[in-house]
Amino acid sequence: MKSTALIGALVFVLSAVSSVVWAQTEGPAGGAEGARAKARERIMKQFDKDGDGKLNEEERAAMRKAMAERRKERGEGAGKAVRERIVKEFDKDGDGKLNEEERAAARKAVAERRKKGGEGAGKALRERMLKEFDKDGDGKLNEEETAAARKAMAERRKERAGGDGGAVKARLMKQFDKDGDGKLNEEETAAAVAALKERSPERMKWLLGKFDKNEDGKLNAVEFAAAMAAMGNRRPERPGGKEGGPSRERIMKQFDKDGDGKLSEEERAAMRKAMAERRAKGGEGAGKSVRERIMKEFDKDGDGKLNEQERAAARKAMAERRKNRAGGGGAAE
Repeated sequence: MKSTALIGALVFVLSAVSSVVWAQTEGPAGGAEGARAKARERIMKQFDKDGDGKLNEEERAAMRKAMAERRKERGEGAGKAVRERIVKEFDKDGDGKLNEEERAAARKAVAERRKKGGEGAGKALRERMLKEFDKDGDGKLNEEETAAARKAMAERRKERAGGDGGAVKARLMKQFDKDGDGKLNEEETAAAVAALKERSPERMKWLLGKFDKNEDGKLNAVEFAAAMAAMGNRRPERPGGKEGGPSRERIMKQFDKDGDGKLSEEERAAMRKAMAERRAKGGEGAGKSVRERIMKEFDKDGDGKLNEQERAAARKAMAERRKNRAGGGGAAE
């Protein structure tokens, strides 16, 4: 039982470390619009059985079921792989489980790896903080510099949580508009682009792909002004969306039935099942809401269904809205 509990804890730790390493080394792929188009094409190819270019209720239900099964398989497969790796590394007597001595060695190794990873990340963060906020150049932050750093960090956390492009634009203007004319000249733009590239390479990659019109691999003043205008129009992520979701505290409270501060295999399985059910339920509710809105807007003859002309108008409007959202432009619907 203790061996199972330890392995469960190590699975959780190593999974978290793997996620951090991936985020630092890979990050999300660029070209969000292209990725979405490819994903939609793949979904339509697999689930659009009647070939009409859209998914009916039966096809959507099949898609949701398949997605839930794949998520479940990935979660179980990852846990099993980590357990096998731990046993392979620390099971010195080859009996297929960890005794007290082997468990102690595993705990020590994981603690050392965690410490090493933390020290590396901490050192990089300190260097970045000093570079940005150590105004007197003495190699440390005084009270005033520390306060400025805390304030900036709080603002950035708020921006990331809310997807607030307008706040990013305001901060860039405040920091780099040295002559106070309300816009960035070429010199100011170069400084802002360099800072944004260092601070948020994923965002910078997206901006270059979208606004580098002359394809020289950088943004000039005109291109960056267009990028900032787009950032100012970007809508925040909805709570519980990609950047939201349930907190660890809430998950533990709901699924940690034995109260040991971690999730066993049985508890993890229960959590995955509950999450899949909520996603499926949410998808069905959202689908019904979307259909009602579409009927209200495009069912011009009021017969409760869309004829060819009404469907064509709906498809055209949806395509235009998707294009606007992908480009970050336009007002919220």
